[in-house]
Amino acid sequence: MSSKKQIFGGCVNADGSVKSGIGFKVKKEQTGLYLITFDIQFTSSPSVVASANVDWSDFAAAPVTTYNNAVLTSISTSQVQIKTGDDATQPWEPADRNFCFIAVSGEGSETNKALVPGVVKKDGTTFGVSDYFVTRIGVGRYLVTFAKAFENFPAVIATAVFPGFDSFRGENALYNVVVQAIKREQVLLLAGNQDGTPQDIDLTFIAYDSAAQNPSYTRKVVSGELGLNGSIISGSGFSAVRTAQGKFSVTYDVPFTHLPSVVGTQNQLGHQAPTDNLAVSGVAIGKAQYVTGDNLGRLRDRLGCFISMELC
Repeated sequence: MSSKKQIFGGCVNADGSVKSGIGFKVKKEQTGLYLITFDIQFTSSPSVVASANVDWSDFAAAPVTTYNNAVLTSISTSQVQIKTGDDATQPWEPADRNFCFIAVSGEGSETNKALVPGVVKKDGTTFGVSDYFVTRIGVGRYLVTFAKAFENFPAVIATAVFPGFDSFRGENALYNVVVQAIKREQVLLLAGNQDGTPQDIDLTFIAYDSAAQNPSYTRKVVSGELGLNGSIISGSGFSAVRTAQGKFSVTYDVPFTHLPSVVGTQNQLGHQAPTDNLAVSGVAIGKAQYVTGDNLGRLRDRLGCFISMELC
């Protein structure tokens, strides 16, 4: 499959300066609100995913609230606006946070940059991949070590996963994963429940070095954005349906050969809380499911972006 994809990504400091990555500029418009402008316009609207980060380099820091989050507020072929925050004092108001993002458009395989997708079970085990290994170092804390260090500081996106299709019963959409610390050879992920406290849960991640000179393995990628009713706003290579309020199912036109990592981020409408979230509720080679919810974790219909990337 020839590569037709466009991809940008990087890490942004809470003050709006660029921590890492190339191909974009950032303007901090107001507290917790960041406008990213791509140097080269996408040919079609991209799927964008993002994760909050509290401290880039402190791997020894105590766990933080997993209410820390990054959500999308608008997407176009040239720009994306990202909102960050938590529920500390004013749950509806943004707060300045470090964050990472990845934007993907088009269909095909990505071969030009260093990419490591991952799926981690709640006990810290993986699916026998050779790109990384994981150590569970505490409740909800997962230290991912890459088999080969990235050339530059990577962007890392992570999403909470509930195991088993249609198993999302009585759970809460506030389950989340925060990227607590990053370096070229490791990332510390913190998973938490509806109370914002650490809990062992399954998760997915994608690590991406947009400035890498030596590409990693070719990765099959399917990405897109779904509307409130499950309609496809952008992306190709899949069909989608809204199965119930806040529940969406994606079926790939051609199943992956190996299990994909599926990450996602909510795209908001209006003045919604930065804790409004998207969590994956099923991952398989042929399909994926995710849920969206409000700041109380109740399932609500929301726009959502996803990226599915095949493990080697």
